[in-house]
Amino acid sequence: MLVRPFTAVFLSLAWFYSLALAAHNPAIPLTLPWNTVFGRPSGFSYYWSFDTSTVPEGPWSTTRRVQNGVDINVFTANLDANQNQRVIHIHMAASSPHQEVVWQVYQGGRIVTRYNSAGQPSTTDISTATSTGDFAMIPYQPGLTITIYWRLEEEL
Repeated sequence: MLVRPFTAVFLSLAWFYSLALAAHNPAIPLTLPWNTVFGRPSGFSYYWSFDTSTVPEGPWSTTRRVQNGVDINVFTANLDANQNQRVIHIHMAASSPHQEVVWQVYQGGRIVTRYNSAGQPSTTDISTATSTGDFAMIPYQPGLTITIYWRLEEEL
């Protein structure tokens, strides 16, 4: 599914930025582990699940879902310039201004730690996004079901 021009440009720039950083920064690991904590997301109103095998190669083509106040774009790409680490890129944005999305990624009984565009792990298992969006990555493995949980809050 094609994405909006602004979103496509943003996703492409974030992807190229992560490649540039990885090519020039040896501190970025070539493989990302599945860092997880046990638990089930709670306090979330909505969710969406997808199979990792169906996520398209990006950033020009994405799996897009507009549902319950959010716009989600998901695609696969390489993390590093050596092209040996596949990741799933997730872009989450509130559909309307003055809304904030609080979200979490879940797989197989565990909350998945996400990585930013520089390949560094997040410091929390919960992310927030406004209408401009938030960008995260998780390691790619085919055949897994990933669930994104979220709730909407008024932007402060």
